[in-house]
Amino acid sequence: MNKVVVRQTLITIDLTGNFTGGQAGGYSNCSNSSNNGLYKDTFDLQVTQSAGNVAMIFAYNGLGASCTFSGALVQNGQLYTVPSATYVCDDGTNTVASLSEIKLTSQGIEGRLTSPSIIGCREDATFSAVNLQ
Repeated sequence: MNKVVVRQTLITIDLTGNFTGGQAGGYSNCSNSSNNGLYKDTFDLQVTQSAGNVAMIFAYNGLGASCTFSGALVQNGQLYTVPSATYVCDDGTNTVASLSEIKLTSQGIEGRLTSPSIIGCREDATFSAVNLQ
């Protein structure tokens, strides 16, 4: 006999806060193969949450760029996903992404992001940040 295990949501977890942290990821399947490769960045992050939606503004320190991921939150237990997030940066980037495994920890926030189409590539990354409050 097989049993299906499903995360249960007992309370809504508020992700709102100001954080600082790092992101590591990579670009793959690029139309220009020279763009394939790994990267790491540091950032300041502002998260706002209301009415089942989230906005996460990443201000990347070394790049001088800011990117906003926003969309509807789906909570499963302690983890959130944003299956279809808008991904807009002040450098003109405007695409879609999915955020997953977003979790508030005792020290901050962590999660994953995937975008099938940024700079002609697929982007996969993880991020983690500590709370500044």
